[in-house]
Amino acid sequence: FVSETSEFCENDGVLLSTLRELDIGVEFVVNDGSTNVTAHKIWMQNESSVNALVSIAKEYKLTGWNLDLEPQSVPGTAEDAKMYASFLNRTRASLNEIGTRLTIDVAQWSPMLSQYDVLAPSVDRLMNMETYNCDSFEGWIKGDSYGGYYEAFVNNNIPRHVNGVGTGCWPTATCGTNHSCWTTTNSSVSPRIERMIQDNVPEIAMFRLYGDQSENTPPDERWPQ
Repeated sequence: FVSETSEFCENDGVLLSTLRELDIGVEFVVNDGSTNVTAHKIWMQNESSVNALVSIAKEYKLTGWNLDLEPQSVPGTAEDAKMYASFLNRTRASLNEIGTRLTIDVAQWSPMLSQYDVLAPSVDRLMNMETYNCDSFEGWIKGDSYGGYYEAFVNNNIPRHVNGVGTGCWPTATCGTNHSCWTTTNSSVSPRIERMIQDNVPEIAMFRLYGDQSENTPPDERWPQ
């Protein structure tokens, strides 16, 4: 699970020690490269996986673990959410015992990750990636070709305490042809924040997604800051 850690990220390295001095909690992410639901399920069925997460959390005094398992190349089904939830239940119980929370990343585009009602009872927070981008406030609320679907996530069927709404522009600045997404504009900020406050959303997850801005990257493929 762990092979090498850069000096920057060592337990007593400059990054973690500085965050702790500032009283900022440290949360690690499990990010998969396979995007394959079969690989995810093999990992979930491995009895050592939970123990490894707990051991690392203790060693690094983690505030939380975030599981960013995104089945794409082999997308999985809605039924797979039940197995994921079972794994999450076991994991959260073990992590909560040592004061570490468990969050996962979810999205409307995924048959497995869009089962919010199935996944919600098994985690401390759901972090929604679908709410990064859209091309209007109405699109953000109802969903459009670029994302949004806020109301599919923040509603009376999902316990409010698990709602973590993601903001951030993914992956480029354009919606359609030579057209900046509404979510990249200043005017998009206040209405979204105000709606989340109105709905008592407990956490906003802001992702700073920032890629190569040099001439090596075509302008329409650069991530906005």
